[in-house]
Amino acid sequence: MSKSVHLWRLHLHPAELSGFANQQGLPPSDVGYHVHAALYALFGKEHAPRPFDWRHLRPHGGGVGTLQILGYAPHEAKAAEAHRQWAEPGIERLLVDDRVESKPLPSLSAGLRLAFELRACPVRRTREGRGSKTHERDVFKLAQVSNPQIQRHEAYLKWLAERLAHANAARLDHAELTGRINQKLLYRRDENRRMNQEPMEHPQIDFAGVLEISDPAAFSDLLLGGVGRHTGFGFGMLRLKPAR
Repeated sequence: MSKSVHLWRLHLHPAELSGFANQQGLPPSDVGYHVHAALYALFGKEHAPRPFDWRHLRPHGGGVGTLQILGYAPHEAKAAEAHRQWAEPGIERLLVDDRVESKPLPSLSAGLRLAFELRACPVRRTREGRGSKTHERDVFKLAQVSNPQIQRHEAYLKWLAERLAHANAARLDHAELTGRINQKLLYRRDENRRMNQEPMEHPQIDFAGVLEISDPAAFSDLLLGGVGRHTGFGFGMLRLKPAR
């Protein structure tokens, strides 16, 4: 039986978010990390939507605009209301109009074709040698070790197809890369809130395409778990709509 998947939507004030991140001692340039911390502060770790996707919406006439956050959770937004009421003073100022919306996704069925957009971090954890620590490496660079002629888009699309097919969740019909940057990320390593000393470069890849659901229950798990790593920092959310 498929798990219930709810799509959340909320907006954050950029200036309030920046001030919050500064108070938390977060790296100034990593907006995904700022949103991650804000969602945990607002809704708690157990209720915050994850994975999520953030976009900066600017008004047509100019101005600061807002950050729109879309995310998945196994429950509706009302489930987090009690935590919001007990959040630290001032946290509510992060929310635009103190408003959080959610709705359950439509029924999922095998064979259903959906168009998607995805911002992902295609990396794998590897060990350099026996007994060494694990490191994250760009899947394109890993693929070049065995196939020096492989093209970047080929490596990333192969990775995407494998992630969608995990546990027979979905089949990739077709996709393309619509954006690529390398982003340096600092994140806390443990419960003692220690930060990595050196920023680590990660690929940030935007995909767009069409998939076909194979197993609705596994696909629900994929939506809630996200595609790839760093789903708590703005990566891995499949934004879906009916395929044409």
